[in-house]
Amino acid sequence: MSQNPQDSNSYDYNPEYGNLNEQNAQNGQQQYQQPGQYGQPMMVPVGIVQKTPEQLAGEKAGQTSMVLGIIGLICNFFVSWWLFGLPSLIMGVIGIMKANEAERFGTAASGGRIMGWINAAFGGLFLVVIGGFLLLGLIGAAGAASSSSNHFTELVSTLALF
Repeated sequence: MSQNPQDSNSYDYNPEYGNLNEQNAQNGQQQYQQPGQYGQPMMVPVGIVQKTPEQLAGEKAGQTSMVLGIIGLICNFFVSWWLFGLPSLIMGVIGIMKANEAERFGTAASGGRIMGWINAAFGGLFLVVIGGFLLLGLIGAAGAASSSSNHFTELVSTLALF
């Protein structure tokens, strides 16, 4: 290509380029595009777009909700029988709060919310059932130790052994 685009030169490899320059010189017109108008806008790759701090906080709260839900479900099967359901109840309530926080920031956290409610329900159920049986057992033991033998103490002691 020549260094001067107005005159055709023997160094030009494209003959149409030279004809275009001659036509522009004859008409006295030069066509320049305004900056920023080059056809289609530039596309930004998906991974490069930076997230706002609110989006990052929402994703973090959603992930925390999901992790607490999974750990709470594991606690339902292994730990809750011995600790009256308290770990799964606590993790369920915290998981629900974190899911609410994630949705406030615009991140979907329905999986963590569902597992949180399951954990809270199972933890509360374990607490009521096992705690109730323990309470009935204590009442039955206290009734059996006393000298009065009425039907209520026999019923409670039978239920405590069940």
